[in-house]
Amino acid sequence: FKAMVEASIASPEAALAVSKAGADFLHSTFEFRRPEQKTVVSFAEEMERKDTCFKGTMRIQGDGNAATEFTVPYKSRGDANPLKGDEVKKLADRWARYGTIEPDAAESLKAVVDHPEWLGKGLKNHYFVLIGAGSAMGPFLKLMELGANVIALDIPGAWERKGRPSVWRRLMAVAR
Repeated sequence: FKAMVEASIASPEAALAVSKAGADFLHSTFEFRRPEQKTVVSFAEEMERKDTCFKGTMRIQGDGNAATEFTVPYKSRGDANPLKGDEVKKLADRWARYGTIEPDAAESLKAVVDHPEWLGKGLKNHYFVLIGAGSAMGPFLKLMELGANVIALDIPGAWERKGRPSVWRRLMAVAR
């Protein structure tokens, strides 16, 4: 992963080349099976079909404002009372000492806390594709909070019928 990031930051052209390689890998290795068929095809092969349409595809336009202060929900404090300001900076330093995050990640978190004007610009003109958008440790919630455009991919709604909470209901509620 580190080598991929290092290759990506060499230049805009390098970043695009790494992204293209990742997309090519996805198209050639991911498998696709329509519910009505028993055969499995590559994702690339499925995308070549003229009748490919994903049920449940939708666009949700949120009506909230982008965050103006960087916060971190933490443990029992939950979403209603997140860490702010110096609390976030102390936590970032602690995480770096423990090895939970790299020291440069801690410095980046502290820089965002120190520069709330960065948040005011929001991410409304930026697009992110999240595979597994509903994952607990993923960036979906923070990207939504910062006003980003997110193309969310996750397990189908049928998952809910198996007694698990609906990922999509949660994602859609946040997006709105």
